[in-house]
Amino acid sequence: YGAGHLTLLYAIAWTPWLLYTSGQEGIYYLSISRINIRLPAGVVLAMIFLADVRWAFYAGILWAFYIIWHKGINKGIFSDILLGFLLSAPLAIPLIEYISLSTRSSMTTEEALSLSLPFVGLLGFIFPTLKGFFEWVCYPGMPTIVFGLCTLLCITRLRKKVFWIIIVISAILFSLGSFFPAFAFLVRLPVLGLLRVPPRALFVADFALVILASFGLDDLLCRVLSENESKLKKMLFGVNLFIIILGVALLHAGGSFPYEYRWSIGFIVLITLAFLLQFIGKLSIERWFTYIVLLSVFEAMILNHYGFISQSKDRVLSENIEVAQFFGDQPGTFRIYSPSYSVPQQTLASYGLESADGVNPIQLSNYVVFMEKASGIPMKGYSVTLPPFENGNPATANAQYKPDNELLGLLNVAYLVAEYPLDVGGLKLVSRFGNTYIYENQRAKPRAWIQIDQVNEEFVSVENVNWHPNRITLKGKGPGLLILSEISYPGWESYVDGRRVEMKTVEGILRAVELLPGEHQIEFVFRPISLRIGVVLFLLGLMRLAMVAFGNRT
Repeated sequence: YGAGHLTLLYAIAWTPWLLYTSGQEGIYYLSISRINIRLPAGVVLAMIFLADVRWAFYAGILWAFYIIWHKGINKGIFSDILLGFLLSAPLAIPLIEYISLSTRSSMTTEEALSLSLPFVGLLGFIFPTLKGFFEWVCYPGMPTIVFGLCTLLCITRLRKKVFWIIIVISAILFSLGSFFPAFAFLVRLPVLGLLRVPPRALFVADFALVILASFGLDDLLCRVLSENESKLKKMLFGVNLFIIILGVALLHAGGSFPYEYRWSIGFIVLITLAFLLQFIGKLSIERWFTYIVLLSVFEAMILNHYGFISQSKDRVLSENIEVAQFFGDQPGTFRIYSPSYSVPQQTLASYGLESADGVNPIQLSNYVVFMEKASGIPMKGYSVTLPPFENGNPATANAQYKPDNELLGLLNVAYLVAEYPLDVGGLKLVSRFGNTYIYENQRAKPRAWIQIDQVNEEFVSVENVNWHPNRITLKGKGPGLLILSEISYPGWESYVDGRRVEMKTVEGILRAVELLPGEHQIEFVFRPISLRIGVVLFLLGLMRLAMVAFGNRT
């Protein structure tokens, strides 16, 4: 849902509240049981950050410029930013640590500007994009376009209108990314370089267009534009003529007349008809407004219906299900690796299976380096998938590369699955489903083992591993190096018989501890200092919020 960005939709919904809490005086009071509680914008900033970190940047910039434009720079801005940071610190501090260790921190300018909106994509503001690329959808609705233009005909509230016009233009230019070099330099700035897909600023552009449209509609309802009726008629005629000519030109260039073109032409005609009926007195302003509202709702409903690609849960979780069922029937604890993304992550997850590959926009750098050697597939820059698929087709992109099953075995990869044969020693073909080949890795290591002899690679499997997200306990007999096939990460602590010991790293990624002779109880516990710092800052934020909320009651 939401092209996989459901949390982005949650965060965007908080944006009007962010501006509303600022108010004309920069203060919003919430009345509860006759007690006025001051609700600062910093609280909403934190809510947005916790809902979706990406939108916190866009909303934060919009909010800051909104305050500066209307009231100038004041200490209230910095106070709210500080409060927002403190309240979101339990997520922000660990996230900063994680990003610093990830491939995201080393993205190039070109990678950060990937999927920039091409100039032809600007047509999406006039013609709805149905079944098109979801990152480039920007159609705000024909009523929004018309009323947004209406606001230009009246100079009332000019300063407010100019602000939102600047926001629309700036957001569109930012969305162009690599196609507009004057704005492309922004991704070299701190924080901005961590963002991808500039067209997400289109949400800001459409939000600003809606604000402008509300000004235009208000001017019409208050009859402010009645004295400019001739200008309004000319504007409507010009918009109709422009859209029709543009549609015909695109028809001539493309040789077809898509549904999207007919849709926009039809709706601009309907809106113009409503204006004309109101001009000649056939529609009262109240009925005209009702007609416009119903038309807007109808357009949104139809576009949403045809714009959504709906799939049932059963269908989504059944992609290559026979392969997942095969793995689900196998005994023991193991991981799977596929150089061709043969079984989607959601299908594996539904069977409780783990994989060493997959899709993740923020990957640990040391794991990527290890997987480059283990998979045999070169990493040519940033990728949201691991391994990358250079030609865009997972079924064939990596067919020429041979995996190192010895290294994959360290990750407890007991099976490899691919859409093509794998001619690698130590791999045994155990099943096949159509074009999907399943191999058993005969050099796979267990989830945990004790390396007794480093020279002869003699090891003893550790069978009883009690796994929880933040605590892993197991028993083993030394001497030797106990290796746990789990990623080493700051915050993990190791204990042997209740005594904290030094945790080593094997192959740059795996956790390990030295064991003395005898039976031992080993425990790995996740206690990140970053989270503890975040919680302390959060508590300070709550104290600050209490002071602000109850400090000036009236």
